[in-house]
Amino acid sequence: MYPLGLAELEDTLLFSVVTMALNEEPRIGTLLRSPDLETERNDLEVLLIDNGSKDGTLEIMERYVLTRTNVRTFVSISSLGEAKAIRA
Repeated sequence: MYPLGLAELEDTLLFSVVTMALNEEPRIGTLLRSPDLETERNDLEVLLIDNGSKDGTLEIMERYVLTRTNVRTFVSISSLGEAKAIRA
């Protein structure tokens, strides 16, 4: 019924933090280093959405994902706008 591991994830996952960014290279690192996101927690997932950035935002996000098990990055090839990016 569930993909492998999803049933177990549902038992522990309580919070999702969704962050959408468009050309936020000067600020995204500060957000990702915030104490709330730095703590490795089983009840928290962090979803980073790059909304078509043309600066180094995506590269910073991708480096962050490599160091964390509860973080995933999603990429939009072009800017969807805030509402569409959040629904994607």
